[in-house]
Amino acid sequence: MKALTTLILLFSIQLTFGQTTALFTIVQHDSIGYINDKGKVVIRPIYLNGSNFSEGLAAVRPNGRYGYIDTQGNFVLQPQFDMAYSFKNGLALVYKNGQPMIIDIKGNIAFPYAYKAIRFINDRKGVVTTLANKQGIIDISSKELLADTVFDLIGDFNYGVAMVRQYNSPKKKHVFEREAVIDTNGKFVVPFDKYVSIKPFSEGYALVEIDDNRKNGYTDGAIDTKGNLLFKRPHDGSIIDEAFHDGYVKAILYKKEGDNSEKSYGGFINLKGELAFSDTNFSNVNDFSNGRAFIRLENYDHLLIDRNFKQVGKDTFHDITTETFTNGYAVAKTNDGTGIIDTLGNFVISPQYEKIDLTGIANGYFYFTNDDSDTALFGISNLKGKVIIPPVMQQYDRNGFANGLIKAIINNKLTCINTNGDIVWHEEKDTTRLKLLNIDFMNRGYFYAYSTPKHTDANDSGGWAVSSNRPHKITESRFPDKLLALIIDTALIDTFAKQYTGYKLFISNTTGDTIQFDAQDSRMYMNLQAQNEKGEWKDIEYLPSSWCGNSYHTLQLETNAYWQFTIPVYHGELQTKVRAKLTCIDQANPKKKKEVYSNVINGGINPGQFWNKIPYNPINIMDPYFD
Repeated sequence: MKALTTLILLFSIQLTFGQTTALFTIVQHDSIGYINDKGKVVIRPIYLNGSNFSEGLAAVRPNGRYGYIDTQGNFVLQPQFDMAYSFKNGLALVYKNGQPMIIDIKGNIAFPYAYKAIRFINDRKGVVTTLANKQGIIDISSKELLADTVFDLIGDFNYGVAMVRQYNSPKKKHVFEREAVIDTNGKFVVPFDKYVSIKPFSEGYALVEIDDNRKNGYTDGAIDTKGNLLFKRPHDGSIIDEAFHDGYVKAILYKKEGDNSEKSYGGFINLKGELAFSDTNFSNVNDFSNGRAFIRLENYDHLLIDRNFKQVGKDTFHDITTETFTNGYAVAKTNDGTGIIDTLGNFVISPQYEKIDLTGIANGYFYFTNDDSDTALFGISNLKGKVIIPPVMQQYDRNGFANGLIKAIINNKLTCINTNGDIVWHEEKDTTRLKLLNIDFMNRGYFYAYSTPKHTDANDSGGWAVSSNRPHKITESRFPDKLLALIIDTALIDTFAKQYTGYKLFISNTTGDTIQFDAQDSRMYMNLQAQNEKGEWKDIEYLPSSWCGNSYHTLQLETNAYWQFTIPVYHGELQTKVRAKLTCIDQANPKKKKEVYSNVINGGINPGQFWNKIPYNPINIMDPYFD
């Protein structure tokens, strides 16, 4: 697993785009502080976590709870929140005792407790989400609902309108979607049930599906922001993409109607529903942007075309890293390497690199490497070809430079670099001692184990992951007899995640029978719990869900054997009791599950660990976990 401090660093990096004051978060000896663009420390690193400044305030956690400080480091709102997020338009989302609240800059509750989130449409209106995950539109000044919270989804507003969705499940067996269009006042532009589906608006248009009672499926169409139907087009033998770009939408066409084989090719449909471009020599087309689009030949080379479907330039490209143009530039690849082209198809950066990051060009800079491995280091160059910093960065802020600095990880240390390539600040680390883990979120499951070879055959792959943590034979008497036991041994100090103090945890089986356990990719259904201030046992860790059926399998622990693990020694404001909970298959009734608990130990946690699951994005298809 990744070091948890890296997650905290990335959390800070991800908030850079919201920064409105030229102060930057730094991490020094696991504490958060702030520097200016010259690298001078303005607010000493004394906080356990903190956001970037937004509207003159930053949310910081000096101990177990968050408050807000100004740019001088003075508390404007004292620490009192489990979690706190940046202010926008004078409002911020905070949590107190796990309860979400939207507050104003004075700490007053701006909206009723019923709302757990707000997404601004503009500075006067916002989309609110209730505790039941229903959405509506609110007037920020009057705090009155313009659209009641009856929608399961309100999409992004585009030219003053948005698609909305409701789910109906009358028999609680199937979910039916109904979609409509509303304006920013919550008025219906297109009512429910007029169309089978409505896709999100783009450039003032949205694609729809129409039920014409046709035998061969629905009819495609497009509407404008007033709900006018621009065209109807049966989609027999073609598939229209998601949205219009520069007046065209991509289409997948088939050389033989109804033939969904490899005999497909790409085309474009205009706002009249006409097939504006189709050529069986092009296997695929990409969206238009900046008046240009890439189309792919059957040999997988790419051409650049204009809105009249004429080739731009004389070159073909071996591959396209960024499928569209951003601010007039795109990343393209030839046999010589990867470079950057303009809208005339000319290389402004010659194809000389192994890889240019998928983020493309951000604020006139791009990020490159000549290493094709998963551990490649990246450098920074500008569009004149001047290398700002050579490939030394392990990670970096994908939003690019902000207020003259970019954050990166170099040699496992947080580093701030200016546009001249000068390192104005870098983290100092003490790697000689183990640390106590002080976090404000639920840790993800980390109990990996595997069965002995005789319990792992060709019919039980163990999910996609194989763990080296195999059972050990019991050769000593420290484990209880005739019992499935879960034991935390605080006398056995170990290292958790390569840098934190941990304790050994054992699962032992002396029952005389083999015991089965459900698992996901060799990760057991086991987690730590803690007592809250009411004395109730609550989970402080969780096992995320997987959408992939291959992730799920069973593990076996034979009798007179044990597994061993390492758990973190949590440190936090709330001094409490901690235990482990294990779910296994009931031997008496294999269709049921039973829970086994460990001995209780002393520990310290923070309030956010009872409920806060930090956002997680799967890396690729081999990472099917989503919560």
